[in-house]
Amino acid sequence: MSLFRQASLVLIFLLVTTSNSRAQSDYGDALLYSQGCRMVGSLAETVMGERQKEVPISEMMHRIKATVSLIGFDGLPIDENGLAKVVLLAYEMPRFHSSELQQDAVSAFRNIVERQCYNQQLHGD
Repeated sequence: MSLFRQASLVLIFLLVTTSNSRAQSDYGDALLYSQGCRMVGSLAETVMGERQKEVPISEMMHRIKATVSLIGFDGLPIDENGLAKVVLLAYEMPRFHSSELQQDAVSAFRNIVERQCYNQQLHGD
C-alpha cells in the first residue's frame, strides 16, 4: 500500500473522530463547509510545504496553534486536535530533495486532506 494511500486511510479516521460534525441542511451551511474544507486544505498545504523545508515539527505545532487562535474554529470542519494530527501525519511522510518531488508531495497532501473533508460532508461520516 502506498504511503499516500496509508495517509488517506489515517486521515479518514482522524477527520471522523475529531471533527465538529453538524447538519448541513441548506446551501449557506454547505458553502460555509466548503470554505472550511478549503481552509483546512490550505493549512495542510502549508504544513507539508514547511515539512519539506525541514521546519521542526514543534515549530509547526506552534504555528498551527497560533493560526487557529487568530482565526478560530468558526467554519472549520476540524478541531485543534485534528489539525495537530494533520501536522503529525505530514511529518510521517518522507521529505524529498528535489523541488519537483517536494511540490508533488505538497499538492498530494493537500488533496488528501481536502478530499477527506469533502467526503465527510457528503457522506456525513
